[in-house]
Amino acid sequence: MSTLILGRVISGAGSSGMSALVSILITDLVPLREVATWRSYVNVVATTGRSIGGPLGGWLADSVGWRWSFLGQVPLASIAIILIAIVLPSRVQHHLDDRPQGSRLARIDFVGATLMTLSILGLLIPLEIGGDRVPWTSPIITILVTGSAVFGALFLATEAWVAKEPIIPLPLLRQRGVVVSSFVMIFQSAAQIGLMFAVPLYFQVTAGATNTVAGAHLVPAVAGNAIGGILSGIIIHRTGRYKALILVATIVAATGYLLLILRWHGDTNWLESLYIFPGGFGMGIVQSALFISIQAAIDPAFTAIATSTLYLTSTVGFLAGLAGVSAVLQEALRKGLDRRLTNLGFPDGKKWSIIERAVSDVHYIDEAKPPIAKAVMGSYIEALTWTHVLSFACSITAFLGSLFLQQHRL
Repeated sequence: MSTLILGRVISGAGSSGMSALVSILITDLVPLREVATWRSYVNVVATTGRSIGGPLGGWLADSVGWRWSFLGQVPLASIAIILIAIVLPSRVQHHLDDRPQGSRLARIDFVGATLMTLSILGLLIPLEIGGDRVPWTSPIITILVTGSAVFGALFLATEAWVAKEPIIPLPLLRQRGVVVSSFVMIFQSAAQIGLMFAVPLYFQVTAGATNTVAGAHLVPAVAGNAIGGILSGIIIHRTGRYKALILVATIVAATGYLLLILRWHGDTNWLESLYIFPGGFGMGIVQSALFISIQAAIDPAFTAIATSTLYLTSTVGFLAGLAGVSAVLQEALRKGLDRRLTNLGFPDGKKWSIIERAVSDVHYIDEAKPPIAKAVMGSYIEALTWTHVLSFACSITAFLGSLFLQQHRL
């Protein structure tokens, strides 16, 4: 597991840098009014890759083993590296900085980056361990949250008075467009990752779906993401307006989550499985429109930093959303199963043994006795409904935040 985690750290660092750099390059090369259109093309390519990668990864895990989900990426990444080396033009202008090459490493704000990371982790770790590994009332949770606030304050102080080239300059954080766009991105990303987490699990529990089939159920959301991105690019290019798009997108996404709350209760036909489309559609619009919103609000000198900041908030939203829905799922699953098993007359010792097995292994349903299997399935469905409630709340919060966006002339 430690090797797997280290590998994810390395690949995550590389992929996050790539995502930000692609958007920076597009912003640098085309007029702002056309940026959303070009980013929608990139989004379609990325979305297509994700839609293929989900079911493909599930199929590999079911057949030749999950290691090939990682090894199979190596030749594809090698091709990408070669294409970048051959095709991408170099636009480095050495006259902009006459300092020697060796001094460039010293210009990186390592202290600020470290403090920011510690502050973010101090908020995310309690969501991951609270109510599961430790109770919410544990001193560990208090220490982590307090530490997050302290590191956050130290980060702001470092950026203001210590760092010569801050990783996030404070003038950028004083821009209303940057703060509001980041706020909306965090909550809408959290809502969407909650959906992506819950959907495969729902079909594994209710329909006994394999990893491949469960992953394939995400395709409507992924397709909605691509369509939303393209549509937002076209509208922004023709009208120059983005605020109304964001408002509509967050409401559309919230409607999709509301349908899941009301209609997904164990017997879901293929038409009702399409209720995840609005969530992906809204997220596709939000991603494109918020990028334009943040670029329109700032001095062009901050383009690269603002782009990276927006991607950072998206990642924080994904991590917080994933930790949040996981915490909600496990807490609701334990309480629901405890109630059902108590009604079935199980003693405490046997009851908690069943609960721990059900929480740790979704396939426990397949081997449990019918009354227990029914209780486990009902508890899972109830718990997954609460994850949709969390996604709905996050999307509504994103809508309320987007009311404070300013519409700038493009």
